[in-house]
Amino acid sequence: MKLSFLKDYLEGKESISTLKSQISGPLREYREKSRIIGTSRPVILFSDLRDFTIGKEHVIKLCDTYLSGQMDEVEVDYLGSALQLVAAEKDFPFESKIVEEALSFLCDPEVNGTLTKESVQEIRESLS
Repeated sequence: MKLSFLKDYLEGKESISTLKSQISGPLREYREKSRIIGTSRPVILFSDLRDFTIGKEHVIKLCDTYLSGQMDEVEVDYLGSALQLVAAEKDFPFESKIVEEALSFLCDPEVNGTLTKESVQEIRESLS
């Protein structure tokens, strides 16, 4: 998946069905590896943007998609991890420390626990 596509989805320019078709292949392996504690999980993302600030609206979109039942916790983890990786590797900034921390809580269930509707709602409210 291209970063520009993920950005477009998070900004409401692409549909959830198109997003799911974009990540279906890599997500299968990610989902399998997620079942094994301590295993690294591959995230496939092509960084085709020169600059990108990860803002609260992007994290809110992930939360809303999960809360509406259109995405499960592994899909949220995958997309959140993709954003974290690109922020670290390409030095794309987060809008604020609060946004960075909120995204972090959506990822890595081994560290943060399994996502629940309640925990995601709390994360979303912290950004509003």
